[in-house]
Amino acid sequence: PQGRAWGDANQLSYAHPEVRAERLAIVNELLSDYPTDGVELNFSVGVPLLSRAQTETHAEQVTAWMRSIRAAAAAAAVQQGRTKRVVVRVPASLGGNAALGHDLLLQLGLERSVQGFAPSALHEAA
Repeated sequence: PQGRAWGDANQLSYAHPEVRAERLAIVNELLSDYPTDGVELNFSVGVPLLSRAQTETHAEQVTAWMRSIRAAAAAAAVQQGRTKRVVVRVPASLGGNAALGHDLLLQLGLERSVQGFAPSALHEAA
């Protein structure tokens, strides 16, 4: 689908808890109600998760939302007795991700001093 412009009044903003809860419910259903290998979240195309004005104030909420997805995958793995992966497609630069409200290093539990970290090489959120 065609991506929307930044600040589009019709875009879903993950700054709103209702949006995060609704999307988490969908992901949780896919993980827990079906014998999947996991889910793939594609954040490299389409609308941004947050408007540019919201990225600094709400990036931690997006990070917490990602942690909730990882927890849902872990719970579903135990429930179904199978590995459940959370695969995330992201833009190729840390700056590009930050502009979209993604704090990849924080989400992946990596030190800020990591050298040579390449989001394009990311295959699975641990």
